[in-house]
Amino acid sequence: MNVAHFRPIPSLPGLGPRLARPDLAPFAPRWGLQREEPRATVAVRLYLLREGKLGVASRQVQPGTAIAAAALGQLLAGPSGADMAAGLSTAVPVGTRLLGASESRGTVAVELTRAFAGSAGTLPLAAPLAQVVYTLTQFPGVSGAWVNIDGRPVGQLGRPLGRADFEDMAPAVLVEQPLPGQVLKTPVAVSGTVRASLAAFGFELVSSAGDVLARRLLRPGAVAGARGGFSCLLPYSVPRSTRGTLVVFSVPAKGGSRDVVRVPVRLLGPGRADLPVPEAA
Repeated sequence: MNVAHFRPIPSLPGLGPRLARPDLAPFAPRWGLQREEPRATVAVRLYLLREGKLGVASRQVQPGTAIAAAALGQLLAGPSGADMAAGLSTAVPVGTRLLGASESRGTVAVELTRAFAGSAGTLPLAAPLAQVVYTLTQFPGVSGAWVNIDGRPVGQLGRPLGRADFEDMAPAVLVEQPLPGQVLKTPVAVSGTVRASLAAFGFELVSSAGDVLARRLLRPGAVAGARGGFSCLLPYSVPRSTRGTLVVFSVPAKGGSRDVVRVPVRLLGPGRADLPVPEAA
């Protein structure tokens, strides 16, 4: 048998990437080609759980009229590895799917599969319901939600569910901004909701070395109801970009222990707004 021997063709420096992926941009006008622009996305909040209370994560979804359904779909998909590393989990049963969603007059109605009720009804519905309602009502103009299984509303209230129905599931201080893992620059804008019955609450911004970079103590203002909104700024200074932690604490009005929540963040140094934060400080 005659075996043909071939000599390998030497590679030509500088031509590898061009041969693998030619740049057709110069020929676009002549050939009628259109460059595909990346589709814009918007950030939405997912309400997961941290130590049995609601905590917030973020996802990117396509904007549009179905944004509430898109956010709920991300919630049903469960926490990511980064979420779990930040101490977040979920009570939404695995296998729960969204069958349909509609919005009318400030209320969102969603139809979920039977898996949402849990196996043999043993899973308490308060936690997963709170996650769903909070996620759906984050959008302007939406104040309530019907959560249906087999066409029947969950619960016996005879009205849409709102955030006030799940006050027991909310932490004393619910920080909705910043989000876990978010890259921040000074001053850090902190916002969310707080229980009106607290004597005080506050924040500390701590570097990866354990240094307190900023501290703020606040008192709940006069609000109509059990919970009200808050916002404040935390200016800080670091010599270089680093990882940090936003420590959130609350002081009950009548004794008791101070609740503490830690949110991992990333802090930009001076003049570093365009550079990534290093994985380790």
